[in-house]
Amino acid sequence: MDINASIKYVAKGYIDNLNISNFMFATYTGGGIKVDNKPKAVDMTFVIIPQHLTDYDLKVEINGAEQTIKVKNKLEVGDRLIVGQATGAQKYFILDRV
Repeated sequence: MDINASIKYVAKGYIDNLNISNFMFATYTGGGIKVDNKPKAVDMTFVIIPQHLTDYDLKVEINGAEQTIKVKNKLEVGDRLIVGQATGAQKYFILDRV
């Protein structure tokens, strides 16, 4: 193998191992997410959940009066998700339900 081929081989291996950000489908299991085509579920300690997929309080103004309402939108077991994988595959982030 010549030097150019060796450099290309090493560079390709390096890039393949980076696990650059990637989007995929997953299912919420209650304690984590099961990413399609991956053998094991990912524990929720490695998953970032956006506020809009949780139960949260929201301040609104109705007829000039400020009120707080409870938005109930937390993930339910079996929800199908679109998730992103952070560079290096250390963290996943949920974009939304699908």
